[in-house]
Amino acid sequence: MRRALVALATFLCFGCQAVRPRPAAPAPPPLRVALAEPLLDLWVEGAGGVTPEETGQALSASRAALGGALDGRGFVAAADADHLLVVREQAVTRTAGRRQQQAAAVAGIVLLVAVAVVLVAIASRGSGSGSPGRAPAAGAVGRTAPPRGLAPPPRLPVGPPAPWFGWSFDVGFHFPVPVAGPPMRPPELPPTLEGRLGARGFLAGDETELVLELREAASGATVWSRRVSGEADPRDPAAVRALLDRAAWDQAWARGPSPGA
Repeated sequence: MRRALVALATFLCFGCQAVRPRPAAPAPPPLRVALAEPLLDLWVEGAGGVTPEETGQALSASRAALGGALDGRGFVAAADADHLLVVREQAVTRTAGRRQQQAAAVAGIVLLVAVAVVLVAIASRGSGSGSPGRAPAAGAVGRTAPPRGLAPPPRLPVGPPAPWFGWSFDVGFHFPVPVAGPPMRPPELPPTLEGRLGARGFLAGDETELVLELREAASGATVWSRRVSGEADPRDPAAVRALLDRAAWDQAWARGPSPGA
């Protein structure tokens, strides 16, 4: 009887209690990021020289491509931001004369390889069609005949000398030009392209390197940084935007505001 009363009292006290799920923690607010003045370091490679016109055109196109790649990212004014994005770009581009010079060099190398293959084929054909040796004539002194059945050593055909292709190249000018002004302070993650310029070969193409750093606006402490590089023409807006997307693919602020914002 006592157990029945205890069970009834327990049911009356706790039987009507509903289990309520714990509410989910609210999502953190999106970062409000302001853009510091990006810095552009540009090298121009020419065929024997770089004219001021080529320099100006490359610099203007590279600045426009970098600015276009940063557009539409949802940056806010510096007064309303809690984070600051610092961007630095180092790039190498080539003039039209340099590109033509490289194409001519590649064509010359292909021609030399083709001539060498033809010479080897002729030499191998000549070595397989020999004639049997002959005995020395009577009275010949000081000569020895090759063993019977062995062909004399083949003679390689001697033709005109192969064409020679030469080239020269010139590294143009270095332009540390800010897009809108100097950054707040140099990035903590330095770029590396400038140190690799000496290792570039004659047939090297365009190259672009981006360094991104996200800093707290109040303290200036770096909370995120990344460096990417690729064979991208710094004057090509689509190539620079694709490189920037690859650098910040996992950052929500880099995708810009949502369509409903």
